[in-house]
Amino acid sequence: MPVAPACSRFALLALLTVALPAMARAESPATQRSVRNLEMALGNIKLVEAYRKGPIDEKKMQDARNLLRDLDYGLGRAERELNSIAPADRDLPSVQALTRRAEELKAFQVELKQAIEGAAAAAGALDGRYREFREETKRFAPPVSLYRDAHKSPDAYARVSAKGLAASMKELGELDALCKAKYADLPHNERLSFQLAIDPATWCGIADRRKELGERSAKRLVEAEVAKWVAAIEKDRALLEPTGGLIDLRGLTSLVASEREAARAELAQFCKAILDAVQLPMAADLLAPLDPKLAALYAEIDRLAPTYTFPSGLSHDAGIEGAAKKRLAGFTPGAQVLKTGMLRPDWSISKNGLGIPTDRFRSGAILFRAPGSKWCRSGEFTYLEPYAGGGKYQHSDRFTFTVTRFLKCP
Repeated sequence: MPVAPACSRFALLALLTVALPAMARAESPATQRSVRNLEMALGNIKLVEAYRKGPIDEKKMQDARNLLRDLDYGLGRAERELNSIAPADRDLPSVQALTRRAEELKAFQVELKQAIEGAAAAAGALDGRYREFREETKRFAPPVSLYRDAHKSPDAYARVSAKGLAASMKELGELDALCKAKYADLPHNERLSFQLAIDPATWCGIADRRKELGERSAKRLVEAEVAKWVAAIEKDRALLEPTGGLIDLRGLTSLVASEREAARAELAQFCKAILDAVQLPMAADLLAPLDPKLAALYAEIDRLAPTYTFPSGLSHDAGIEGAAKKRLAGFTPGAQVLKTGMLRPDWSISKNGLGIPTDRFRSGAILFRAPGSKWCRSGEFTYLEPYAGGGKYQHSDRFTFTVTRFLKCP
C-alpha cells in the first residue's frame, strides 16, 4: 500500500487545525467549573412574562419580590463567574450561551424591578384613596349599617322607624352621589378593606340599591306590624275566659279593646308613615287580616262582660284612691269613676337580702266607664312608697296600673 508523502500529512493536519471551530477546543478545568456554577446560578430562574406585560397583581407581589431576590443573587454570582473565565475561553459555545442567558435575565431584572416599584406606588396611591374615602364617608356609617344585612340577603330588612327610614334614604342618596362622582373607579381591595375596616364596594353598593332596600324594608315592617297585632289579639282573645276576662294593660289588646276605631287608625297611621318614607302607596287591604280578629275579640268581650262584677267589701284609703282617680283621668280622659277600693287591707313590705325594708305597697281597684263605651271597666293598680329609714316611708306618686276587665255596670 502506498504511503503518502510526509509533506502531504502535515498539510492535512494544518488544514484540519484551521477548519475546526472553537467548540472543538477543550474547556479548561477552571472553565468547566465556572460553566457548572453558571448553570446552577441561572438554571432555576424563570422569566415570568406576566410581570412584563402589565401591573403586578397585589396577591403576586411577594412572589415577584422573591423572584427579584433570586435574580439579584443569581446574576451577581453569574457576573463573578463570567469574569473569572479566561479570555481565551469566553468564545466557547457553552460560555457564550450562558452569557446570552445572563444578559436576557439582566434585562428582565430591570423590567421586574420597575414593575415592582410601579405596583408599590399604585398600592400606596390606592391606600391613600381608601383612607380618603373612609374619612369622607364616615358620617354615612349609620345608614350603611342599617341596610348591611339586607344588602347581603334578600330575606333581611332594616328594622327602623318611619323617621329613620326617610332619613336613611336621604343620607344614602348623598353617599350614592359621592360614590359615582368621585369614587366610581375605586377598585375593591380585600387587604385594604380589612386593614382599614372600610369596604367602598359594599358602601356604594348599598347606596346604589337604597330604593330597593328601603322599599323591601318598608313592606316587611308593615307586614310584621300587622302580623304582630293579629297574633297578639288572637292570643289575648283565647285567654280572656281562662283569665277571668283580665287584659294586660301593657299589651296591644288593651288599646284595641278600649278604643276600637282609634286603635285601628293608629295601626293604619303607623303603616302609612313607614310606606310614605319610601314613597310607596298603602294597599287598601293591608289591614284586612286584622278585621276578623278584632270582630272575634269584641264578640268574646260582649259574651263575657255580663258575667263579671266589681268586687264588694273592699277596704278603703281615701288618699290612695283619690290619687288613683287622678292618674286614671290622665290616660282615660272623661272617664266616669263609679267605685274604688283597696284589694288588701294592709301594706305589703318588700325587703332586701339583709332583711332591710326597701319599699311598701298596696293594691287597689277602680271601676269606671269611658265615654261612649258599651261596658264598664275595672282596673287594678299598685301604689308604692320607698323606705325612708327609721321605720318611715316616703309618700310618692308611683302608681302602676296592671290589668283591666270589661264588665257590666252597676
